Amino acid sequence: MKIKNLVLMLCLTVISVVSAESLYVSEGTISSSENNNTIVVIEYIQYRLDNDTQVHGMVQQGELAPILNIGQKIGFNIEQGSGGLPRITEVWLLQE
Repeated sequence: MKIKNLVLMLCLTVISVVSAESLYVSEGTISSSENNNTIVVIEYIQYRLDNDTQVHGMVQQGELAPILNIGQKIGFNIEQGSGGLPRITEVWLLQE
């Protein structure tokens, strides 16, 4: 019985880890932030943030966008707007 419970717990742990990693497409570290945190630079690419950006984790909300710290490693999804910077739609705060 104990072995069966241990195997079940191990399977649930593996499933949660696999599903968490498949939620975002890109990852990187924030190297700078501009315009009241509405623009962040990740791996030399600028991305736009706004109040519609969904953040998975505890982050302070600024007036125009969530406040992500420089040096923070994140997982994220983007959408490409017409002619502008790509917009980050979702953010996951990652451990280093």
